[in-house]
Amino acid sequence: KLAGHPLVGEVRGVGLVAGLELVPDKPGRGTFDPLGSAGALFVQRAQANGLIVRNLQDTVALCPPLIISEGEVEEMLRRFGTALEETTAALGRR
Repeated sequence: KLAGHPLVGEVRGVGLVAGLELVPDKPGRGTFDPLGSAGALFVQRAQANGLIVRNLQDTVALCPPLIISEGEVEEMLRRFGTALEETTAALGRR
């Protein structure tokens, strides 16, 4: 579901560890200027929504605890989606 978002260039992961690459132009990919600015903004929005993620320039990493429940995974992804929408809106205002 998140891979189809216009700000997400690529989703990759193994098990519960995942990374989402944020791109300014999905068809052309590219990078944000300055590099890491979108990732930093996303981290702020995620934290405001009660979600802790790791910013690796403009790739956002998720690594929930192994004891996470299915319901908690759904809540995590809901919050992630909210932060993604808020980041998209904030980048549009720049």
